[in-house]
Amino acid sequence: MPNEQNRITIAGTAYHQLAGQNPFSVPLRGTMRLTSEEQVYSRTPPQGVGEVWEVLDTGWLKSRCSVVYIRNEEPADGSTIEMGSGGSILPLCVPPGMVGVFYPTGTLAIRCNPGRGTAKYTVYAIPE
Repeated sequence: MPNEQNRITIAGTAYHQLAGQNPFSVPLRGTMRLTSEEQVYSRTPPQGVGEVWEVLDTGWLKSRCSVVYIRNEEPADGSTIEMGSGGSILPLCVPPGMVGVFYPTGTLAIRCNPGRGTAKYTVYAIPE
């Protein structure tokens, strides 16, 4: 049966495993209704992000995002990406090779951790 409402569904599992032990799983599941008919905005900026705070580009969605995913494309020994909002540094980051999920209430800012140069990333912005 086709879906009658716009929505985003998150389905996945995170695993934590200590050496010599069985993994502990954390289900990551949820559904949120969307009011917009707009498409997802996806972009991998070719220059990455530098050490200076910049507004996260969410394309035509601007600040009308329900969910923003940031995939840090750096290798394991690469740069961490830090997040900010409204002129404040948030105690949130996206380690190399990981994905951060954010539910913004305003404009997000992004930067590479100081002293590391730049970091490649991909942003996925889901409309409201």
